[in-house]
Amino acid sequence: MPGKSAAQTATVTNDGSSASLFGEIGARLGYQLHATDVLAMDVIRGMLAELGLTATRATALAYIRAHPGCRQADLGRALSINRASAMEVVNALTALGAVAPRQQGFSRRAGINLTLRGEALYEEFRKASLRTDEISFGCLSEAEQETLRGLLERVRSSTVDFITRSNTKEGI
Repeated sequence: MPGKSAAQTATVTNDGSSASLFGEIGARLGYQLHATDVLAMDVIRGMLAELGLTATRATALAYIRAHPGCRQADLGRALSINRASAMEVVNALTALGAVAPRQQGFSRRAGINLTLRGEALYEEFRKASLRTDEISFGCLSEAEQETLRGLLERVRSSTVDFITRSNTKEGI
């Protein structure tokens, strides 16, 4: 189907299994997780665009709100982006009036904080995130959502453990 992503064109059969453009790979849990993420991100991107935000900038707002006075380097590590990209994010948020990276003439090393505009944008992001969860996961009961949340935390933890082991002498 022209104009639709693979995630949008995958179908679910009557028995609940997924028929995919990618055959057996499309049935893999990693692919299913990726395809679900692609769809959820498509939903939230549209909502964020109306606010003048990208997903990365919105996530940066959430990090800065949770870590007032954070350093640009910490923000970059949290977002898994390089130093130059972190600077671009901070510059874009500054241009939007969302953050105040300089306080009383100090450099960005003095910390980044949300402005009142940043707090308002964060609140809109929070609402968009809730709406995206309703759209993507509203088909699940509260108990199923909690189970999924727990399972995803275990999968992430296992993956982080593998990566950590792989980056040490004890690694594979």
